[in-house]
Amino acid sequence: MTSRWEEIDSNWQRIFRNGRASEKLTRRIFKGIPQQFRMIVWPLLLCVPEVKNKNKNLYSKMLNRALATSNDLGQIDLDINRTFRNTTYFRARYGSRQQALFRILAAYSVFNTEVGYCQVRFRHSSHLSPVRSEIRASYYLS
Repeated sequence: MTSRWEEIDSNWQRIFRNGRASEKLTRRIFKGIPQQFRMIVWPLLLCVPEVKNKNKNLYSKMLNRALATSNDLGQIDLDINRTFRNTTYFRARYGSRQQALFRILAAYSVFNTEVGYCQVRFRHSSHLSPVRSEIRASYYLS
């Protein structure tokens, strides 16, 4: 099983053509991505490298705009504090991890104006941030 996923990692461009997964890749994904390959495969599936190259400074621009203009900052702060109160990763009020999650959500609230801030995105972000750096986590939401 593992060697098949190593093959996918080394032949990504061939297997994932024109922004679409091959049937073979789709079948393997539905069977489950082994834990050791998830950190490799998920960014590729979400086209994170392309999004990152296309939008080099987008995160910092959106964060600055959010901090200056967003009406959602108070709600984001409340939700972070009350939603994961018992989760070790986010327990420290105004700790570095809560602050990083706050910044990701604030930036996204002005990036996608159709959606803005909503708790659904909050849940997605909170699962990504322990695994990824703040800026990389923001690309997963794009």
